[in-house]
Amino acid sequence: MGKVKFFDNTRFNNFDNGGLDTSVVKGQFPTGCADPYILRYNGMYYLYVTTSGLTNYGLRAWKSRDLLNWEKCQGKGLPVGYVVDDKDENGRYTQNAYAPEVYYFNGKFYMIISPGPAAVSEFRGHRILVADNPEGPFEAYSEQIDRKIDGSLLIDDDEEIYFFHATPFGITVHPFSNMKELGEGALIKASDGTGAWTEGPGIVKVRGYYYLTYTGCHYQTPGYQVIYAVTNKFDKTNINTFADSFIRGASRIVLLNCDKDEGHVGLGHSINFMGPDLDSYYICYHNLDALYEDGMTHRSFNIDRLLIKDGVMTSVQNMTGSILPKRPFFESYGLEKLSKNCGLYLSLEKSKQRFTAEFNSSNGGEVKYLFSYQNEKNYHYIKIDYRNKEILLGEVKDGEDIVLEKGTFKYQYRIENNHTIRVAYDGLLNVYFDNLLKISTHLELKPGYVGYLFKDEDINIGYTAISEEANGSSDKNEYKQALGEVMATLYVDELSKISGGPHSLKGSKSEYYYSNSLLFNKNDYASYLLNFKTTTDYGIQICLEKKYLGKKLFLDIDEKEYLIELPKEFKTEEDVAKVFVPVGNISKGLHTLRIRNVEDKMSIISFLFIPFRNEFKFNGDFKSLNYVTPGYSSVGEELLVEGRRNFASISNQLLTDVVFESDIKLDDVTEEKGSIGIMLRQNNYAYSDVPKQDFKDANTHIQGYYLEIKPNKISLCKYNFGDVKSYSLVSKEFDSLLGIYHRYRVENVGNNFKVFMDGDLLFDVCDPLPFAVGACALYSYRSKGSYKNLKIETK
Repeated sequence: MGKVKFFDNTRFNNFDNGGLDTSVVKGQFPTGCADPYILRYNGMYYLYVTTSGLTNYGLRAWKSRDLLNWEKCQGKGLPVGYVVDDKDENGRYTQNAYAPEVYYFNGKFYMIISPGPAAVSEFRGHRILVADNPEGPFEAYSEQIDRKIDGSLLIDDDEEIYFFHATPFGITVHPFSNMKELGEGALIKASDGTGAWTEGPGIVKVRGYYYLTYTGCHYQTPGYQVIYAVTNKFDKTNINTFADSFIRGASRIVLLNCDKDEGHVGLGHSINFMGPDLDSYYICYHNLDALYEDGMTHRSFNIDRLLIKDGVMTSVQNMTGSILPKRPFFESYGLEKLSKNCGLYLSLEKSKQRFTAEFNSSNGGEVKYLFSYQNEKNYHYIKIDYRNKEILLGEVKDGEDIVLEKGTFKYQYRIENNHTIRVAYDGLLNVYFDNLLKISTHLELKPGYVGYLFKDEDINIGYTAISEEANGSSDKNEYKQALGEVMATLYVDELSKISGGPHSLKGSKSEYYYSNSLLFNKNDYASYLLNFKTTTDYGIQICLEKKYLGKKLFLDIDEKEYLIELPKEFKTEEDVAKVFVPVGNISKGLHTLRIRNVEDKMSIISFLFIPFRNEFKFNGDFKSLNYVTPGYSSVGEELLVEGRRNFASISNQLLTDVVFESDIKLDDVTEEKGSIGIMLRQNNYAYSDVPKQDFKDANTHIQGYYLEIKPNKISLCKYNFGDVKSYSLVSKEFDSLLGIYHRYRVENVGNNFKVFMDGDLLFDVCDPLPFAVGACALYSYRSKGSYKNLKIETK
């Protein structure tokens, strides 16, 4: 699989160096690189960021060939590092400009930007700038086109354009014409999953699925996060049916971390883009470094790998230890590595049996983009018929020229402009024009050279590349971060023996609606390349169809074998379940995991590894608690609590099965949602006061299971940042619970929770898709009460 190299996201960050200009991104604003956007064009990457600060104008940008080393852009006639004039119309377009995004379409580069005074002035809204070059200079193209922020585009394969932007309730989408005119908008209901202000949309189409990532909670809190909605087909009857085509993505959040000791926090405002190998996808996002005394927020940008498969998108945030993006095995910028022979330019290397090839050119005559080139009488090609608005897939076989397939264009494109042709082949040939899928067909191709054939010398040849990955193979062959969810179908073909194959879950009631489960017959095995960042004890959480619970399988990790016995089937209406099984100590570094079936039949949807340490006891020593908020006070044997939102952790965040007991008294609440209780398997507590913000949603900044005690109701709730993704598993009403101590006991083993009140069984409930590990903690919201006789033991 080749030598694996790593990089650290801190290389882009000046904050960790005391604000000194020591990162590889020179000339940042003093507050860093917020709301980063990366455009890939003609073999280069262009980074655009928010113009931080009300006293700053213009727009700065950088460029890179490899995503790791960046140099300043410079628009013609502009200061070095700028692509928009720093004195434009008194800052009308770029004074403290939010979230610039740049799109190449029909020969022009269009920038969407939200001027910072938008939040406080009549100029609130988006404006569009335009340029002939990704380095600018960008100039005014539209006036104000709406009254929101964070605009983002989808240019669909049929060349229809849609404009997405932020609202307090979710992302809204509009049809968009002339790159300046918005049609009627519709709220995407599937994007309301954060329980607070929703912003930073970014949409990408990958192998037949549209993934809309977006950010929620407040950008100045540690709980800023990236989640997504997804669809595999738009209903374009009208904009409302278009918006309703999305469903919520898997509940595992794409990016979230609230523990400063473990890494960067406040992760959000992301964008998704194709990697250098022409097949993989990456996510670019910022993290929250600090909130300065002057109210300005310092943020740094980061890049991490995405795994994308059948409607599921996952990633792992890394402050350090990200895996270096792979490059094509052949690249030529211009003519540097192409052989020339009378209008024929060919690569110096042949493609593999599976490959992706990219071509860039402008001007010239009738250009043929060649691949699987054997000789002058045998090759395949793509040709653009600009006059008739067609793209042709052809073959020259024994000297005879045959058109195999045609695709069509809506717009009249110009040969004078640079256009990108990309062909991806693994038995299925996908042909892209300027990133729009225009032809998809099955062919038999031989390895061969790629290149250009044309009739005159006016052509300008840009970036040309050949990768050995195609149509998602890079996700199979990538060393994946073990802490991230891996879809089971992303196994390494060459290291696996699978006679069963993928089994569709479409129609499933679960969040894996679009996914495939990997069916193992007896003695089948699937291998995965994994990177473990620390040496510790791990368990594996396996997602599978419920009917396969109770089975046995073997995990081989670098030839060390572990027998895994899955729990027996439990009561749930879901047809998909997740179970956590301890594995053992795994050392830091790169490993090959082999999952082997030893029974008649077995099927797995996904898995991930989770560190755990289930040895803990607590017997009421309030001094040992970690009081995150100031609302607690100890009086004798009682721990009193009062206030808006209070949280205290008791254990580490690595516990699995526990018994948690406490006497709890609720004295009063200050609003309807007020409650007091205890938490199990708690993670990512994101308490943070934000200037002029008072979050009314009790669940916006917390994750885990909460035994919630209200004046007239007891519930066992699952919190996952926001009311939409947080809900009661079970509840019971009472006449009154105020002013009286009750003894509560929660037994949490695997997916099951038993809750006792004063010795009587109150609830016996199962969560089919549980959090696997977490801390024991105290939590209360807008209430007054007390605890005593706390006791915790692991099972």
